[in-house]
Amino acid sequence: MAPEMYKHKPYGRKVDVYSFGLVLWELVTGSLPYQDMTPLQAAFAVVNKNLRPAIPLSCPAALKLLIEQCWSWQPERRPEFQQIVSVLENLKTVLERDGTLDKIPGSICQALEPNDQNKKKAGNWIQRLSYAQPAFSGPPPPKLL
Repeated sequence: MAPEMYKHKPYGRKVDVYSFGLVLWELVTGSLPYQDMTPLQAAFAVVNKNLRPAIPLSCPAALKLLIEQCWSWQPERRPEFQQIVSVLENLKTVLERDGTLDKIPGSICQALEPNDQNKKKAGNWIQRLSYAQPAFSGPPPPKLL
């Protein structure tokens, strides 16, 4: 949970960005954060000590920076989801082309600005993730015995 939620402060969609940063961290590490703490200890450390899980040295710089930006202490410094989508699409393109993310500078995350094109791309990307709803034709006919 984002620090502002623990502190009972007003919050918006950037709490989801914070959580997404933790999900990215889980994907990179294959672990759950704060396993050696109780939920109360973890909440206290996040709020009062600005604790975040350690990102492995093997994590590519661009992905590391994205994770760190997502869990920024200040919600206004966290990226918008359309920026995150753009970064992830860029990382996917580079990975398909080069087979590695190690050659990308971390600055790939800093160069993104929210604009209409990024918003449109994000919307298209999200639509592609949507699954098709099966048509509901009503309940099955009764079986006669």
